[in-house]
Amino acid sequence: LSKIFPPLKQFPHQYKHVLLVLLKKYCIFTFENHSQRHTMSSTFKTNLIIHSFAIAHAITVIFLRQLEIADDIPLTILTIAMIIAVGRVYNFPLDISAALALLFCFAGFYMGTKGAEIIALINNGQLIPYANIICTVIVTEILGWTTALITRKHGNKSIE
Repeated sequence: LSKIFPPLKQFPHQYKHVLLVLLKKYCIFTFENHSQRHTMSSTFKTNLIIHSFAIAHAITVIFLRQLEIADDIPLTILTIAMIIAVGRVYNFPLDISAALALLFCFAGFYMGTKGAEIIALINNGQLIPYANIICTVIVTEILGWTTALITRKHGNKSIE
């Protein structure tokens, strides 16, 4: 992953470990369904995924802003991973999850940009400190929960 995503080499070790564990757990391995327990565990997994990725987005923004590196590619990668991970919880087809992820990446970029502009308008044309972090976390939560609603409603109910 460090070869594909070079800034990850500079990530503090504890954050890199948490990010890699989340990506391995939710993006590579499949989840099993267990009738009634599935609903509760799926809700917990969805909460964990969305909130963890919102935190990962915020850490990425903080870290890359300090290094004065553009954060668009890492945030796009995190958004795609989150959407696919949430889709896998509900057995949503991977090809449709990928299409949804592409659509939501554009929507996230637009919402984040417009959110920052709105914050600037409220504050007499200047961004407040941490506005980019606030926008990133809010947009990530919105995209995550929208994905959860879509995949929960339209995902396959069981794996044979």
